[in-house]
Amino acid sequence: MARTEAPVRPIPEVEYEEPMSAFDKIALEAAESINAEFDRMHPINNGPRRENKKHYTYWKMCENPRCPIEGHRMRSGHIFIAVATGGPFGFEQVDIVRKATHGTNLEEAVGKPGGWAQNAIDEVGLLWTDYDGNFPWGSYTFLFRAKGGVFLMPIDQFVQEGFHRDPELAKWRQHEIDQLTLYKCGLCADETKEFLLKSHLDQHREVMHSGHAAALQNAAEFGKVSAQMLASLINTQSGDATAIALKYLEAQEELLVLRAQLAANDNKN
Repeated sequence: MARTEAPVRPIPEVEYEEPMSAFDKIALEAAESINAEFDRMHPINNGPRRENKKHYTYWKMCENPRCPIEGHRMRSGHIFIAVATGGPFGFEQVDIVRKATHGTNLEEAVGKPGGWAQNAIDEVGLLWTDYDGNFPWGSYTFLFRAKGGVFLMPIDQFVQEGFHRDPELAKWRQHEIDQLTLYKCGLCADETKEFLLKSHLDQHREVMHSGHAAALQNAAEFGKVSAQMLASLINTQSGDATAIALKYLEAQEELLVLRAQLAANDNKN
């Protein structure tokens, strides 16, 4: 009797998932945490998109440290909002923005190919006709909700926007924040504007507080000259402290007269 071979059973294929890197794990954890906080604060009605509207997305500014455009170097890697590929002539407009800013379109990186429709009725977009002050993180909300999005913004912009004071966002960048030396603008009413570089603080004061900045500069110069004159008097004069003080007051009056004369000459010219 012929021997019958037993049928060979196919070995089932086992799908193996690639192990997640440490960064991917923390990026996913950050996105889940931020999304949960956002959903708690601001529920969204996700409806169909309107393709006939202009679309916007996040961009990353030029990151070339040798870029010939100074404005690009000063905002290296900063996140900004510009046109996306969705909507009419989207790809052509994206190409124009790319050439002008040397920037990188992030619509794929944030998981929103085509971008967000402008002033859409059926979904929350990046730009609003009426700004909602209670919206958690303003126009950067969807950036932070995307996987890894909270890490896309460079730390200097993160601080300038005040996100280092937001408990939910700051905890993901705390190791960077702890290493910073921040310069606070004491001329702002709420004193919440902070900068990483002293030069950036000086630029802010020149633009936003030009009158106050000039007064501070004059006071600093006057104090420096007064201190030098007082030191000179103490080193050269003999006698009691009263005589030195009188000499110092006389010198101050002479300095004020001289400054008034200089100001009058400037006005004539």
